Amino acid sequence: MKLSFNTWVFCSFPAWLPTRSLDDVIDELAVAGYDGIEIGAAAPHAYPDYLDVTRRGEINARLEQRGLTVSALCPALGGGPGFNPVSPEEAERSAGLEYMRACVDLAGDLGCPNVIWLGGWRRHGQERAAAWELAVTNLRQCAAAARESGVRLVVEPTPADSNLLEHPGDCKRLIADAGVDAGVMIDTFHVLHRHDELGDAVAESGDALEYVHVSDEGRDAPGTHRHFGSFVAALKEAGYDGWLSMEVGFNRREVDPVTLVRASAAHMREIM
Repeated sequence: MKLSFNTWVFCSFPAWLPTRSLDDVIDELAVAGYDGIEIGAAAPHAYPDYLDVTRRGEINARLEQRGLTVSALCPALGGGPGFNPVSPEEAERSAGLEYMRACVDLAGDLGCPNVIWLGGWRRHGQERAAAWELAVTNLRQCAAAARESGVRLVVEPTPADSNLLEHPGDCKRLIADAGVDAGVMIDTFHVLHRHDELGDAVAESGDALEYVHVSDEGRDAPGTHRHFGSFVAALKEAGYDGWLSMEVGFNRREVDPVTLVRASAAHMREIM
């Protein structure tokens, strides 16, 4: 397994601070010994519309210089434009689809193999069945764009933030209903939010598991509240050999990102 770090805690999503440039983050992760970087597709790091050909080339050059690869591109849903794939508003769904297509194109330009796909959220009064059909449609459309760019979608359940995809089984069913070739990912923060067992989430994902977010309770660095040794052991037993991406600290500004980078790496290396 390889270690990556999600850039949200250095970005302006969803908290505005602290914020550092993507170049600074790449340098910091390289010094800390990470194998990869998971880039958040939001300003100031990688909102697709803000990155022209020149800037994309500069990012690739810095990644190569520092010996990092991009493990995944993580879209930013919510906020002003929404981008909710199951919104009852067609205009919002269309804008969100264009954003996801732009994320897929950016991932291709950065040599990134994975784009995280998020199922969105049901509005008050919106029936689950109706939202589910909209999610099926959006996943099909995004998967088609991903194929063209040589990128793979990994579907994430986010029960702490949304109300459509609760666990890996939901993701597997949605992929089957859409009839697309995509993977499943888990985020330990969301598993813990449901008070589920981490090992059970791994088992439920089965062979479909292709990407993993690691976070302790409260989006703290792994090892802050619990030891993740049994989780890594479950992944190894399941034959998982992919990315472990730290997605920590971004839910508040009262953090030191560099401390989170180093504490996360130290705990994970100890148990890997």
